[in-house]
Amino acid sequence: MYICKKKCFILVYLLLILVVPTLSLQFFKNDYKIQEFNSNDSNLDLKLNQASNFTVTSSMHRIIWIEGILNLLLTANESGVITCELVDIYYGRFFTPINKIFTLTGNNESQNIKLVYHPFLTTFPGKYTLNLRITGLYSYTENFEIILGMGYIILILVIIIFGIGIIIILQKKSEGKSKIPTTAPTDEAKPSETVQVPGKKIQCPECKKTIDEGLAFCPECGIRIPEFLRYNPN
Repeated sequence: MYICKKKCFILVYLLLILVVPTLSLQFFKNDYKIQEFNSNDSNLDLKLNQASNFTVTSSMHRIIWIEGILNLLLTANESGVITCELVDIYYGRFFTPINKIFTLTGNNESQNIKLVYHPFLTTFPGKYTLNLRITGLYSYTENFEIILGMGYIILILVIIIFGIGIIIILQKKSEGKSKIPTTAPTDEAKPSETVQVPGKKIQCPECKKTIDEGLAFCPECGIRIPEFLRYNPN
């Protein structure tokens, strides 16, 4: 059974691109339990903390790919300045630390704050804990557990694997084209070498001498004459 190598290469590398991130995610999330909460988006970690004069509603995806976003909805009855600091529990060893200053309007008006964080180039997929601290007019702290499904390292590996596969496929294709043999015209097909042989004579296919027809062997070179060439067709 003939197997197309080019199709096999394409299939293998497509499977690698799809399977590697999935396996990396499955390997690290076995001991991670999803908590129950009232939300239509089961992939969000939604929490609400309400004090007498300051309310924080936070939501963060439990599984992130390359980039994560922490959404904060802040409501306060006083105007003032706060500082939002988001960092992993190893003090910025695995994710880009965020430190931003915001001004609250007060009067119980809600404000949306979005904090975007990224893993470092050397951060592998796995489970991590991020710490949010709000200081200034009000003080607030909260921890988030997330799973990094695919960081930059896995992304780079996928791109390299895909690139190598494309190069191999193109190289195999070019080698296949270069190996196609060119058909050279045979001696019998060359019109310039066609010789008119008189009746009762034939031409030896080896030495091209004119000999009598019916001979099994050429008297000049000794080669055996095939049966279909022993007689002059004319």
